[in-house]
Amino acid sequence: MADWVADQIEKQVFHVDEEWSQEDEREKQNVLDEVFKQRPLALRKARRGMDALQDAREEDADVIGYLYWLAYNTVNAAVNYARVNDDSSREKLEELEEEFRETLKTDEIEITPYELKKLSREAKKINRTPARLRRLMEERGERIQHLIGFAYAGTEAVRDGAGGEEEMSMTDER
Repeated sequence: MADWVADQIEKQVFHVDEEWSQEDEREKQNVLDEVFKQRPLALRKARRGMDALQDAREEDADVIGYLYWLAYNTVNAAVNYARVNDDSSREKLEELEEEFRETLKTDEIEITPYELKKLSREAKKINRTPARLRRLMEERGERIQHLIGFAYAGTEAVRDGAGGEEEMSMTDER
């Protein structure tokens, strides 16, 4: 797991902007780790999600869509945490949050992270990928997967494995 994350950080094609630095990365990791301390269920889901992302195939849009929403939701919580605590990483985290939203906009399709989650659930129910989700994954699938990995890189979500023996579905809404 750690090697995969290191590779993802190493070959970051995605940059929030040209000035995203190692310091920005450390600050992002610290804020997300603080959020995970306050949201242990989100941490467990993120760990399971990162494990699932490694195993996901291109046609696993239902898994990837849900994980994207989960990563976006965690980044959003980190932005709020940074705002409340007047953290210096707030601006960079806001840019990352915006990148999550912008990635779901194409010439043909514009959906929100929450709509992506709903489409993923629909795909699981009907046992096939809805056309909108399929087109989005064809056009932006690699970038979507990259953002998921980038959001969690270096955080508790990937450092300690899935941990815990509690049986829980990744999509469990508890």
